[in-house]
Amino acid sequence: MSKFFLTGCLPDPEDHRDYLFTASTSILPTSVDLRKDAGAIENQLSTGSCVANATISSLEMILQRGGKFRDLSRLFCYYNIREPYANLKEKDTG
Repeated sequence: MSKFFLTGCLPDPEDHRDYLFTASTSILPTSVDLRKDAGAIENQLSTGSCVANATISSLEMILQRGGKFRDLSRLFCYYNIREPYANLKEKDTG
């Protein structure tokens, strides 16, 4: 299995306007049940399209919660997200 590495990444320079984000978790519910908004489980078969499946399922759930559900294409996402990357174009990777 090939490994992919990000190269040439540099840390952002310090900025005096930056601040640390802190959030209180005391007002969050202890559990949430999203099953009523989740669609049917999709089968990716032997295609390594797990990331596309998860992404499209999330988008469909957001649309469902907003009352504007559409059945979106997982394969469209899978093939087109790899298009700009020459090293991924011919590989079946999630």
